[in-house]
Amino acid sequence: MPVARGGSKSSRQAILVVIAGLLGVVAMVFLITRITSQASNGEITINVGDQRFRPGPAEVIADLVDDGGPLLFSDVASGDRDVIIQHIGTNDESGWFAFAARSADAPRDCAVEWQEDSETFEDSCDGTSYSAEGEGLLQYPVEVQADGVLVVDLNADARDTNN
Repeated sequence: MPVARGGSKSSRQAILVVIAGLLGVVAMVFLITRITSQASNGEITINVGDQRFRPGPAEVIADLVDDGGPLLFSDVASGDRDVIIQHIGTNDESGWFAFAARSADAPRDCAVEWQEDSETFEDSCDGTSYSAEGEGLLQYPVEVQADGVLVVDLNADARDTNN
């Protein structure tokens, strides 16, 4: 009885798997290099994570603001945005404001502080006063979704109310 030659089909399959693997690695390196190059040239923008901040149900947040004043949310996006959530009025669906906790040129430790007696914000470093709506600070769009959740759009172009 003749002995069959073994391994030739297995050897070809192994070589094909190795070649396919190498081509895959080369393609991944090319894609990563290309994406990184375009991002650094400003051709594309890479956004990691959701830029829509959801502090919670509007009804709950409104109660918290009514009880203790406007809420400061530190470092809500990309490590540099401290945001204040303010609610004015009795309707949980309206009267919402979200704005930067400090002026655009102020260092991070110069946040505005709520002054309950005058119902204004005061810059902790230079004493500048801001209205209860944060007028004069960068503003972010706020909406109450159909499910009652409050949403602040940090990805939208913030409005500078100084201009």
